Amino acid sequence: FPPGIAKLPRAARNLDGKTLTIAFDVSDLMHYFRHARLPTGIQRVQIEVIRNAFESATPGIAYSIVCFTKETDFWVEVPAYLFQQLCKQAVVGGDHQAPEWLSLLSQLDRVLASRQYFAFARGAVLLNLGTSWWLQNYFLNVRLAKSLYGIKYVPFVHDFIPVMAPEHCVSDLRQDFITWAIGAFDHADFFLVNSKATLADLHAVGKKLGYGPREAAVV
Repeated sequence: FPPGIAKLPRAARNLDGKTLTIAFDVSDLMHYFRHARLPTGIQRVQIEVIRNAFESATPGIAYSIVCFTKETDFWVEVPAYLFQQLCKQAVVGGDHQAPEWLSLLSQLDRVLASRQYFAFARGAVLLNLGTSWWLQNYFLNVRLAKSLYGIKYVPFVHDFIPVMAPEHCVSDLRQDFITWAIGAFDHADFFLVNSKATLADLHAVGKKLGYGPREAAVV
């Protein structure tokens, strides 16, 4: 494993033994912000769900925000205040070179460059509301986190267009998505989907790839 197992922290201690820890994986959102500013569909979903989760205190649930990059090759925690500022400024305007935006990106780069690898609480849920099919070594490290911390991996599937309607996608996207789908079916403990249609596609794609039915919820 590129970062070296010895460099990874031990599991974070769950003080009461009952709190459910959810780590929101915002890897694609942070990557998006490095190249664009105004959020589109999937970015808005992530922003609003995570912001509301942090603003609505729920007893027995603790939230963290983490980012996986090819440079870190593991998850690094993104401070909630920085995430909130990025999301707030993202909708103020579309100027990607504005000083206040560049300042936030510099803070984000410093956080990620610190390589302070995230200490998952044992049994935590790694919840990915976005996409990850473009990240190398992603599932390799999901397996590592499962082994070290006993995490549960839960992806949110927005659609299966690259599989169900491949004629509308470029070949590289189709191949990357299929590779991701195989990894997701191999590693996911549960799926979230955005509609009954996507749920039907989840089962259809799984069957096409040789997998049995998977537990999933429409949210």
